Amino acid sequence: HGASTASYTPSDALFAMTRSTSQASLEFIEVVRTGYLLLSKFCENNEANQDALLPHLSLFLSHAEVDGLPVEKLLVSMISDNPKAVQELGLPLVSSSFEALIRSWNNRSYTGFGWLD
Repeated sequence: HGASTASYTPSDALFAMTRSTSQASLEFIEVVRTGYLLLSKFCENNEANQDALLPHLSLFLSHAEVDGLPVEKLLVSMISDNPKAVQELGLPLVSSSFEALIRSWNNRSYTGFGWLD
């Protein structure tokens, strides 16, 4: 009671749900995980769809630390084969945002970016 929720964001709700073990929270996280996979396929090899998701990059980056979400898969799909997107975002942002994610993977299939070699 009396606590302000003015600064409470959807990302805060997502992080709160990841700390819960309730069945509803687990199901919600699975829905969000599936949404990330769907969005990854949506923009894979599709520049128009990649461009449509770019304005939401900060939201996706805010979820990067949520365990179990394939955020990195979406981020890579958003810029793969789209030099315009990389140019628009700027290489320093792209490299700093994605390098830590990519380096944490055991799967080397995504590490063919020049700044990681």
